[in-house]
Amino acid sequence: MKARVSEKGQVTIPKKLRERLGIRPGEVLDFDDEAGRLVARKAGQRDPLDAVYGVLKLRTSVDSNVLLDVFVPDPTFGPLSRDALRRCLSEGGLVACDVMWAEVSATFSSSELAARTLETLGVTFAPLDMKAAALAGDAWRSYRRRGGERERVIADFLVGAHARSQADRLLTRERGFYRSAFSGLRLVEPTAR
Repeated sequence: MKARVSEKGQVTIPKKLRERLGIRPGEVLDFDDEAGRLVARKAGQRDPLDAVYGVLKLRTSVDSNVLLDVFVPDPTFGPLSRDALRRCLSEGGLVACDVMWAEVSATFSSSELAARTLETLGVTFAPLDMKAAALAGDAWRSYRRRGGERERVIADFLVGAHARSQADRLLTRERGFYRSAFSGLRLVEPTAR
């Protein structure tokens, strides 16, 4: 379909095209130049790629050691953990299971102050579900059968299982333990640059 441009730069959009695209009198169009082509869109419509870009945000479960590095602050690990938290926040959201929430809350003067601080940081409370609890039990049993010492408490396994089944990855400084106890768990390490 062709249309002639008037001296004022006006163009009449052919009726068949207006009907097919649902363009009504008085409707506002946005015009763009895309690779030398004139493109018109109904105002408010976005490019389909722009509409879906970044829709799948990463959900990062965060271990208490990383948060305490920042809250205390730790002179060695604090800056690295702060940078890792920023990176993870820019890529999606932070979640904390009940175990981690309790560990961090215990270091504050009140649970209300802990909750406000975690919420200010953007950490969402995500309690363990039955699947994660069962996975933690399986991992604990396997660890003990392999001769694992009792120095590891079930809480460590609950944190790992939560990240494995209810998040996309775990932000922690204890990569060795979580890597061996939970195969396939994606880890983000504050020490990795």
